[in-house]
Amino acid sequence: RFILLCLRKEAETLIRGKNKHKNFLTVIESLKEDNYSLGFITEYITYNLISWIDNYHPSILEIKYIIYQLLSVINFIHSEYHISHNNINPENRFIKENNFIKITGFMFTSSLIKDTNPNNNNNNLIYSRNVVEAFLDLKYICPELIIDNEISNNSDNFVIGLISYYL
Repeated sequence: RFILLCLRKEAETLIRGKNKHKNFLTVIESLKEDNYSLGFITEYITYNLISWIDNYHPSILEIKYIIYQLLSVINFIHSEYHISHNNINPENRFIKENNFIKITGFMFTSSLIKDTNPNNNNNNLIYSRNVVEAFLDLKYICPELIIDNEISNNSDNFVIGLISYYL
């Protein structure tokens, strides 16, 4: 059930972002769900960041352009959707031709708006340590998510720094 909820969240976020930011992965065919399957079709992707580095050997200028695009799309989701991505890593950052990045992996987003009503169980929930360890790449998780079970705008920015170091 948890995985199905995550896949639905991914598809909904990508569809909501369609035509709002050029670096969102484009959904070609909306989520189809029946008793046997769940899926959606996206645009064709050439590489993820790992295979791009291994196969393409980019220049410093190309790497800076990738980092710029990552910062741009993260700033967009923070300011427009008020969510923290919580799942930025080289495997779900995709590269198209001309070093154009596409972002996905929205299954674990959390609201950045603090809810002052203690009885309201909205999207401010952070995932349990078991979920984090089972489904997320711990090399690309901000320490406050693991230690304090909290996030902020800086959480995604910290991980962009880790990816910059990787690149």
